[in-house]
Amino acid sequence: MLGLVGTLGGAACSDVAGGRVVDALGDAPESRDGDDDVGGEETLATSDGAEATETTDVVDAADPCGHAPRAAQCACDTHEACASGLCLAARGGPRVCATPCEEGCPEGLACRLVTPPGPGAEATFVCVDLGAQLCRPCRTSEECAGDFTASENRCVRFAPAIGAFCGVACSASGPACPEDFECKDMPDADTGNLAKQCVPRAGTPCTCSAEAIAEQASTDCRRGACAGERGCAAGGLGACDAPEPAPEGCDGLDNDCDGMTDPAFPNADGDALADCVDPDDDGDERDDASDNCLLVGNPDQDDADLDGTGDACDRPDAPLITATIPASPANDSTPVVVGTAAMHVTVTLYQGACAPPRGRVRRGRRPGNLPHAHLGRG
Repeated sequence: MLGLVGTLGGAACSDVAGGRVVDALGDAPESRDGDDDVGGEETLATSDGAEATETTDVVDAADPCGHAPRAAQCACDTHEACASGLCLAARGGPRVCATPCEEGCPEGLACRLVTPPGPGAEATFVCVDLGAQLCRPCRTSEECAGDFTASENRCVRFAPAIGAFCGVACSASGPACPEDFECKDMPDADTGNLAKQCVPRAGTPCTCSAEAIAEQASTDCRRGACAGERGCAAGGLGACDAPEPAPEGCDGLDNDCDGMTDPAFPNADGDALADCVDPDDDGDERDDASDNCLLVGNPDQDDADLDGTGDACDRPDAPLITATIPASPANDSTPVVVGTAAMHVTVTLYQGACAPPRGRVRRGRRPGNLPHAHLGRG
């Protein structure tokens, strides 16, 4: 008998033509004839005339996705769930098991060499959806590569309040963009350079795929100088949450998004809060609600005349002499003078408006907290 001259599992791929992988001889790999079910036992002839039996997985043609590992184009969550060893992103839906290129690629897919994950995995040609990330909200072009380390798909910017979304590389002579999309020069979010990408036609907004929702994909956006973001959630693509710029109001907010908060409003202690929103205007660690001198720091809260206003910001009234003890002239010019001078204030006494000073007194205290001072001889 003739020896085994081929290996199972498809021919080596060296080129892609017409959506199919061709082998080294230029012929597309042949499909096997067989029953509706794929699998079972196959008997092969070996070089010494013995028979060898190969057992393959059986996939029910009526329900190819109900078998593990799953067949091509069946929904999947992990690479291990697929017979091809690859679970790839698909446009507008869940991930699907990759289709080998031997039988040609379904419409909209292209044959590419992909390396399965894991140590020692060998690259294989499979049909991939190059536009799987199309319209995904993004911040960098790396997010638009999908399952590939290298891609010409770019994250491109639209109007500031719209944000940035993944495009699909295109050219005037290349494949047409999907329906409702057009090939345009768009600014690359990474570099600002223009790149030809398939993007939605005017009036056709981007929507979130199931995968973008699951991953909560998002993009930055702006309204004037105010920055925000928008992203994919269960309800779809959210609006840009950046506030509209507004004139500054004394509210502790950067209303015009210039990086400064209430810059034109009084700020007694020079901290980050204007007085209108600062609970301690003078920075003396006394809240305004209990501070007896709001705009001058006075942590000791001294109030000599007990009028509720702290000495640090209370201009003393002109002192008044209310009595002498004992009354003149029996005091021999050495009375106790009772008056309204503040504590520690020295008062000069005059006999008349134009007379020279008679003496100076200094406020002290006596039993009963009556203010008094001893008169010294002039």
